[in-house]
Amino acid sequence: MLHVFTNLRAALLVVFASTLALVGCGSLTSTSTSSPAVVMDIDQAAINNLPPTASLPEPPGYEVVQIPSSLDGKEQNVAIVVPQDKIEDPMGLVVYLHGWSVGYTDRRPDIEAAAAERGWLLAIPDYRGPFVNHCGNEFAQQDILDVVSWAKSNYSIDESKIYLVGFSGGGFMSLIMAHRHPEVWAAVSAWSGFADLLVMYEKDKGNRYGASMRECFGGDPDLSADIRDMINERSPINHFEPGLHLPPLDLNGQLGDGLVPVQNSLRAFRALAPGLVSDQDIEEFAPNAEIPAGETLRMDPLSGRQIYLRRALDDLRVTVRPGNHEVLGEPAFQWFDQFTRR
Repeated sequence: MLHVFTNLRAALLVVFASTLALVGCGSLTSTSTSSPAVVMDIDQAAINNLPPTASLPEPPGYEVVQIPSSLDGKEQNVAIVVPQDKIEDPMGLVVYLHGWSVGYTDRRPDIEAAAAERGWLLAIPDYRGPFVNHCGNEFAQQDILDVVSWAKSNYSIDESKIYLVGFSGGGFMSLIMAHRHPEVWAAVSAWSGFADLLVMYEKDKGNRYGASMRECFGGDPDLSADIRDMINERSPINHFEPGLHLPPLDLNGQLGDGLVPVQNSLRAFRALAPGLVSDQDIEEFAPNAEIPAGETLRMDPLSGRQIYLRRALDDLRVTVRPGNHEVLGEPAFQWFDQFTRR
């Protein structure tokens, strides 16, 4: 059965990559510094009008369940994928957090395949749906915790192997969950995430994401100090500092990401590890930038892409690769493979 699933996975990845082309541990090792500069084209108009996730065939073990919130009792949809072949007993649990404009139907075949290959349960919570409804508030946070509790009650879960991966708005949410609920997670991988809502608001105030934030917080932060304070309180970067107790945290950005530029990941890393990312690093990786000529490059075998920048301190890491607004399953799961919760 596993070889059938693997073939299906390969086919789905081709379809998925074509459909979503516009969607969204270790030390630095030198292999080459002579690669030519490449400019990543960003079609901002296309990015601002991203289509919803494509409708894909459901893998074996896929179902949707309803889990009532322990805060307000509202039932939340959660997609789960139960491993069918190689099943750990007890099994690991991976929670995938969807982006800003979608919900629990945000399908990621490479993440589904990576969980299946390890025999881990995959859960995709709605956590109140698109962010216009919550912007990472306490109800959305509790929905994610309720999914973990539900999984432990209904399956044999290895509590030392509970992982979190988030993309875009889900990358932002994964940073919230990492610093507010660090005791839950063995490791966290954030992709195209942002730690500072006000920075994102300044960039997106004229589009639907800015409108979402105004609806979430009750108005324009440019016109209200109280609203600005609420947004600052919700922003993980304002809680990040050296020595903060976090689970192992993996931050990822793509140079061609016009929706959430890589500076977001670099600034979040710098808040936790000052001195390892400079102002020059952040400026060099501006949107539509050329690859910095002096940056050490090496190939990442898991993604088949070059690594333009990687900095690490203990169980904290940031990586910049080529690409657009996306999450890559295998590199995220390779991060998870290194850690169990102590």
